[in-house]
Amino acid sequence: MEALPQNVSKDHLTITLGNTQPKSSENERENSLSIPIDIMIEIFSRLPWKSMARCRCVSKHWGSILRCPDFTELFFSMALARPQLLFASLQNKLVFYSAPQPQNPNENSSPLVASYHHMSFRFDMYNYEICNHVNGLILLKHLRKEKGENVLVICNPSTGQCLSLPKVDTSNEWVMSYFWYDPVEKQYKVLSVTRSDGFEEYQVLTLGEPSWRMIECCRPHIHYSRHVCINGVLYFTASVTEFLEDHMVVCFDVKSEKLRFIEEGTETFIRKGFQTLINYNGKLALVTSSFIYRTSDSIELWVLEDVDKQEWSKHTCVFPSLAQSLGKGAYLRFVGVTRTNEIVLASRCQITEPFFYVFYCNIKRKTIVRLQIQGIEASERTNIYTFVEHVENVKLLQVI
Repeated sequence: MEALPQNVSKDHLTITLGNTQPKSSENERENSLSIPIDIMIEIFSRLPWKSMARCRCVSKHWGSILRCPDFTELFFSMALARPQLLFASLQNKLVFYSAPQPQNPNENSSPLVASYHHMSFRFDMYNYEICNHVNGLILLKHLRKEKGENVLVICNPSTGQCLSLPKVDTSNEWVMSYFWYDPVEKQYKVLSVTRSDGFEEYQVLTLGEPSWRMIECCRPHIHYSRHVCINGVLYFTASVTEFLEDHMVVCFDVKSEKLRFIEEGTETFIRKGFQTLINYNGKLALVTSSFIYRTSDSIELWVLEDVDKQEWSKHTCVFPSLAQSLGKGAYLRFVGVTRTNEIVLASRCQITEPFFYVFYCNIKRKTIVRLQIQGIEASERTNIYTFVEHVENVKLLQVI
């Protein structure tokens, strides 16, 4: 285990029991309980986040334990076993809700109750967007129109913290940014794509460093916004020309920070509308489109079976009953894939229903299940972002 902070005992934590009356040294020893630090960390890790936050304020001693790297890593590893659905509700402010993420739900699954995170972030809703979500942290992009610049912010729904990142080195308002974690180097990084002379430039920021660094690209191209990160590689779609011709998939290795390109087969897929990229069973997959409409009756999926040979396999899931589950004019977005390879879809806004719904699509079983989400306070105009495999993270942003 990593070294504990200097003001935390390496061996035991002593807790005094009984009343607070002054006692002799002998009585103090009789009414004290000495607990090894490892056991205390184990006990704290089983507490809900709200209880743990209160424990941080009990004493400097407890606060030091709950902020040490050993504890935050243990809490995160345990949270991985209980993934959640995270909902970001956006109207005049950004509010978070979460609910337990079911594994292999069916038609008889009970409605999920979303709990409200007692924190919110105020932004101009028309000038910012949610970029992506990694290890329980969310990257936001906020456009300050008065200054004509983009501000990138990382927020932690579990702790209520926000961290502003250094300004991207560009004079162009068009910036696409992606957030990921390098498990080998144990570093969080952000890739920002900016446009210069009609083509893209790449800049990378490692969190904790003061500035961005340029990444060389050997092939000019126009980048789309669809993306997915799989096993340390960030994939996104692109075109070789400004007229959106000669489509391909760009692969960015997050460790080496090198680019490569996949062209075989992708031209046909992207021209047909296969522009949603997902992680399917640890492999890159392209899905029919970004949306599923009320009139849709199937999902077509192409999986990249061999990266080097650029070989793809086709999968189709038919669900004629979907129209019965959607309101008039409604449509669904692809929001992610669970660890059991179920594709999750959800609407972007609260339509006319009193409840919010998510849909679980199982390609192998060729089924689609609708789950009701209760507890989200939203009006018809409220935008709702849905994230799967959300994990509570108690790491403080200033020490990432």
